[in-house]
Amino acid sequence: MMLTSPYAGVIVSLPILFVVAYSLKLLPKRLKEIFIVKNLVVAVAWSLIPIYVAAFIGFEPHLLMSSFIVSIFIFLRIFIGVVMFDIRDVAGDIAAGIQTIPVRLGVEKSLVIVRFGNIGSFILFISAAICGMLNSVVAISAAVIAFCMGFAYEWAVKQDKIDFRLFCDVVVDSEYVLLGLPALFHSLVKI
Repeated sequence: MMLTSPYAGVIVSLPILFVVAYSLKLLPKRLKEIFIVKNLVVAVAWSLIPIYVAAFIGFEPHLLMSSFIVSIFIFLRIFIGVVMFDIRDVAGDIAAGIQTIPVRLGVEKSLVIVRFGNIGSFILFISAAICGMLNSVVAISAAVIAFCMGFAYEWAVKQDKIDFRLFCDVVVDSEYVLLGLPALFHSLVKI
């Protein structure tokens, strides 16, 4: 049953290509040094995980559609996280001459991008739940958690009494653990 699609091998080999292209200087610049490309490569690489799972299981239409929806959600959440870390590192990136979204656009415009990604991921999962493409309890729970996390990010950027570096290291990275809890709970309780 594993790798039943002719496309599965290509899809499963993509992470290796991403790592090589991201890290090695194959072009005049590494991909991670090109404006926005770093954000896109990281988000795409992580967002393909549900597609890898579908490739191993077999490309059944319902599974493929669900995997695609989850992939878009993960892409948006990872993109948001990368932008948040770029906001955290903006002073160092300016000093090093690294062109990130916050360096080019400023922190406030970067937060607008975070807000649109946050709202987009919320709408995507709520819509998928309503249309029956994803388990409604899991999708709505994950959408609400992500939505709250996104606004917590915006709030934290504007606080003087918070160690924003620590906030990113702990809270932004822990979002993915929190997002997995509804699925874990569902698998244990079978709601």
